[in-house]
Amino acid sequence: MLRPAPFATNALWWAPGARADGVVRLPHPGAVCPVIHEADLAAAAVRALLTDGHHGRHYTVTGPAPVSQAEQVAAIAKATGRPLRVVRIEPATWRSEAERFLRPGIVGDLLGEWSETERDPATALPVTSAVPDLTGRPALAFSRWAADHARDFG
Repeated sequence: MLRPAPFATNALWWAPGARADGVVRLPHPGAVCPVIHEADLAAAAVRALLTDGHHGRHYTVTGPAPVSQAEQVAAIAKATGRPLRVVRIEPATWRSEAERFLRPGIVGDLLGEWSETERDPATALPVTSAVPDLTGRPALAFSRWAADHARDFG
């Protein structure tokens, strides 16, 4: 079983604002998490499914380091060569927008997690060695994800 950290691709939620006015609006820009690049998740899944020794095992699959949402925006700006600015918004504002496409319970969980890890980064999901253990190579940094998806923000 693979249990992934939040996906780096969730940053695509910010693409419309980044393209429109260069602003990414976040309720907790200091929230941290070792987000996982989809290529790492896929590579880990292939190895876990197609090689021996993984039956009955559980892996928490994370990126190589915790990265804040503000640091993610900075990495996207560097990858795109476009200035991006983070603007802190009220959690209630984000909630009203997010509940158009996410269940209210998920929205509440996200806001709670982000608030907690912004206040105390040590509460974030810990980095694991699952990607290197399964694939034989280091997990990809968020900066790599940003470079891989720069066109989505351009």
